Amino acid sequence: MSKADKETAAPRVVWQLINDGLKPTQTPHWFIGRNPFERSLPPKTSMDIRLCVAANCNLIVIPAAPHIEVPLVVPAGQEVVVKVTNSSEHVPLTIGDKEGLVRLIPLLLPQNIQSEEG
Repeated sequence: MSKADKETAAPRVVWQLINDGLKPTQTPHWFIGRNPFERSLPPKTSMDIRLCVAANCNLIVIPAAPHIEVPLVVPAGQEVVVKVTNSSEHVPLTIGDKEGLVRLIPLLLPQNIQSEEG
């Protein structure tokens, strides 16, 4: 690939998997971050879940369910961590193995983008 081809090539997301992380699943417009292993939350508790994945670019993070809290943007190189809350008073909440918890949208811009003031 020549230098000109490299400059015009579309930027790519490079995923870093940490420990038992699962590579995010690609969809047409975003990626889905999945839970690495099954866990259960007792009633009226919260838990931080490390997805064990980071990207080479900033990510917009959108929760897949109302009981999930996430930061709006995860900086490049930082691991994605979500907070899951079980609001039930009686029933434990089971988060399945490989369950999709968040939508990850990469914030990639061409390296040679220019802006002008008008």
